[in-house]
Amino acid sequence: QQEKLGIHAETPLVRKIRNAGDDLQTLELVEKVSKLTAKGSVKCVVEYVFDGSRYRCHVTDPELGPYMHTSFTLLLGGVASPRLGNSRTTPPTANEPFAEQ
Repeated sequence: QQEKLGIHAETPLVRKIRNAGDDLQTLELVEKVSKLTAKGSVKCVVEYVFDGSRYRCHVTDPELGPYMHTSFTLLLGGVASPRLGNSRTTPPTANEPFAEQ
């Protein structure tokens, strides 16, 4: 308690995570990044890799203030990744070559 760590800290450990698309528009995040950061880059942690062209990212950059702890999906343009088939559709679709790698 005296060191003000953990649950006794002045800033709470629990953070409200904002999701792009639900709580804010992705374009709004892009515009704020260009205004608030010096280099136009953002420190993020990749939370999940959907495939070779889609990533779920979590902003960890303190320069962004209220946009810190925002999650968004990053799509890489011009990158095509093989897709897995879907057995639940009628008729079922097959995997594209190299999709499981």
